[in-house]
Amino acid sequence: MIKSPLFFDLDGTVLDVSARHYRIYDRVTRAFGGKPIGKNEYWRLKQEKFPWPEMLTKSRVSRDELEPYMAMFIAEVEKPGELAQDECIPGAHEALHQLHGEGYPMYLVSLRRSHNECLRQLVELDLAQYFAEILSGHTDSSTDELKACLIAQKVRDTGGIIIGDTEADVLAGKRLSLVTIAVASGIRSRQYLQALEPDYLIDSIVALPGILGDSAYSAPRAPRR
Repeated sequence: MIKSPLFFDLDGTVLDVSARHYRIYDRVTRAFGGKPIGKNEYWRLKQEKFPWPEMLTKSRVSRDELEPYMAMFIAEVEKPGELAQDECIPGAHEALHQLHGEGYPMYLVSLRRSHNECLRQLVELDLAQYFAEILSGHTDSSTDELKACLIAQKVRDTGGIIIGDTEADVLAGKRLSLVTIAVASGIRSRQYLQALEPDYLIDSIVALPGILGDSAYSAPRAPRR
């Protein structure tokens, strides 16, 4: 039996990047003379897609500084020394190992700016072995459209399944009529993801092998509005 390909987002889906993102926010905010809010509040606001101009106001940085602030944030957030501190979502390694062993074609879809640094990190974390290919690209506009374009070349007649933690993943999957599985382990909250109406909404990819491989496992579909 031919298995449908699996398309995984990276940040927030396979890797916990919350510490890295907060470190950069803290550093950049202080560089602009602001006062950073606490990590828990910062991450809660990010999960609700709190607008950056309002985040600056909360952090006592002038909105007029938004452009240089974001330029510095972007320049810092993917530096190798920062990426080296990311960690796998608990249980992600084991879940990927199991799915790979079961014969699923697996692809990673990343919108990071540096393909080489992304690949280097995957090798260092012993994750690259699970993926047939790393599909990457970057855009400052429609992220779901770009993800859909990257994935489209690999979708078979059997369809496919996309797994991710943001609206870009769910919307890209819907563009291509894929099964959409949202994970509440990353940069968007469960409530935010639920409003997008993915086919499944799970805590993390630890639950994925059960959904895909165990007919006795009954995964609740995300409630429809």
